[in-house]
Amino acid sequence: MLMWLATSAGGAETSLKPWAPERPFRPPLREELSLNGTWAFTPKGGKPGVIPVPEYWDAAPGYETDVGTYERTVTVPASWQGKVIRLEFEGVLHLADVSVNGIQVHSHIGGWIPFSVD
Repeated sequence: MLMWLATSAGGAETSLKPWAPERPFRPPLREELSLNGTWAFTPKGGKPGVIPVPEYWDAAPGYETDVGTYERTVTVPASWQGKVIRLEFEGVLHLADVSVNGIQVHSHIGGWIPFSVD
């Protein structure tokens, strides 16, 4: 939830300004590994290429489909061995099938709704 704070001097109208940060504060209670960066991407029926993440791939030149596949190899730190690992997605439009090592582990439906997978 984003709250707005209005201030005024002597009763004059002022513009509304957000008092909260754009991203909520998360204390460093766990180790994190950002997956932002360059990913392999293949639109359905298209040629494989690369794309920066986060990005709106449907805004790219040649966009002709609503379906595509993102792929990336990730090396998990050795210190995470035996721990629960959570993938957090800040927003996916409309459908996401999440696979790890070629095995589907989650399916999500929803427009730009954050979700996570353990």
